[in-house]
Amino acid sequence: MNTDSTHIGRRRAQTQIDFVIAAGLLVLVIGAAIGAMLPLGGVTTDTTGGSAAADQIVADRIAAWLIDLLGTTTDGPGGPPVLHVASEPGTLSPVCSVAFFTADKRLAAGAGCPFTDVKVHRLVDSGGLRLAVHELDDQPAVEQAITLGVETNRGRITGRLDRSTAGSSVTHSVDSPLTGSAVSSRVVSIDGRAYILTVWVW
Repeated sequence: MNTDSTHIGRRRAQTQIDFVIAAGLLVLVIGAAIGAMLPLGGVTTDTTGGSAAADQIVADRIAAWLIDLLGTTTDGPGGPPVLHVASEPGTLSPVCSVAFFTADKRLAAGAGCPFTDVKVHRLVDSGGLRLAVHELDDQPAVEQAITLGVETNRGRITGRLDRSTAGSSVTHSVDSPLTGSAVSSRVVSIDGRAYILTVWVW
């Protein structure tokens, strides 16, 4: 009698496993059928052609990355990243800002910036990119980049805090509204003065 009850118990366990597997397969088949029937045009994102949503995500990420990049430096060769000054978030290094926007590798290396060469065209898959620091009262869609001077061991170096991908001026002139662009702006501080960092992606 014990043998019969053990045999029946094993058959019940096998039936439960079969049920779970069958139910799981049924859910997968129904899910696949529904997924095949749904139109995908509204949910796909063109990461190369630059849909508006994708461009906005890229602009936001570049703005956040640039604040992190220009707000830190290395503590000597191979040292860990440290703040240039004991600052609040959004405080940019004047020297590293000038080095980045003017693409001055020598200035970046001499100041201990966490970069020596950043090719801005690599920040976007295709299309255009413009980065600028401008006054607080400027309209976000109008580029009026500030000019900043810093003292170095090479003397005073001045640079306009405006940088763009090669050929972007063909599509958008330097001092005109960048219409049709995704725009991301952040308030930043340089030498104790507030500015706006704006990133345009199109």
